[in-house]
Amino acid sequence: VSQFPLLPLKIAVENCGILVEIGDKLSVKVPLIERVEKLKNLKILNVSNYKIDLEGLEIYNVPLSEQTSVTSEIYRFLNENRGKVIVIDGIDVLFIYYNIKEVLKDLAGLKIALSDSTIFFFVNYEIMMKRDLALLESIATTIVRFRGFLGREIVRYGYILKTLSPIRCESVKI
Repeated sequence: VSQFPLLPLKIAVENCGILVEIGDKLSVKVPLIERVEKLKNLKILNVSNYKIDLEGLEIYNVPLSEQTSVTSEIYRFLNENRGKVIVIDGIDVLFIYYNIKEVLKDLAGLKIALSDSTIFFFVNYEIMMKRDLALLESIATTIVRFRGFLGREIVRYGYILKTLSPIRCESVKI
């Protein structure tokens, strides 16, 4: 996968789902987003200290603050959009900002609360400790590994962690 950083956006757009961007990566994708036509059904949750507004797109901005308030905002938004494909990019940012055990507990709660949704978690492998990855993998139903290359150099290596209900399993495109 040569354009790994854009893969979360691609999956969310193709499935008319929800893109949850944690960190300021969404601002990098803005020029690309403006050229994609299938965005009218996509909902974007931007968890960052940078507020982003794009005309014609539904972007819900949540600033990085106390973990409990960020978690409750994410839960509320995702609960209102149950049953969709949810792509969460940047879980590693939460690991840097907050207590890892609490983040894992929140992610496991998402898996239970939104069992009718398909949830993909993307993380940047290079900045996470192996112990943290093992903990993250322990709450996953399926793990798919991707490598992002730029020429001969690996620029990003990550995991998709997803929870799948049997009905939605076959309809998810990568």
